[in-house]
Amino acid sequence: MNNNNRLTANTTTITTHTTTIIMAANTITIMRNNKQSNKQSNKLNNSNNKTNNIDWGVYGAALGLLFGFLTFSFNLVFFQNQKF
Repeated sequence: MNNNNRLTANTTTITTHTTTIIMAANTITIMRNNKQSNKQSNKLNNSNNKTNNIDWGVYGAALGLLFGFLTFSFNLVFFQNQKF
């Protein structure tokens, strides 16, 4: 492998890992921001709607995990033969 390919592979790996970290941070932020607002909205909704009690942060966490897994899978499939 020449140096250009090695540099590209390393840069892609670093970018992928950075993206995963940013997505995890965004997920935590979504969960924290929605926690307080959902308490109030759930109190209002509890009187007439018993199905809307799920914390929206759960959806944020699920999306964060999904995108993190997809990023990891992409890295595994396309860069498995790279030598770093």
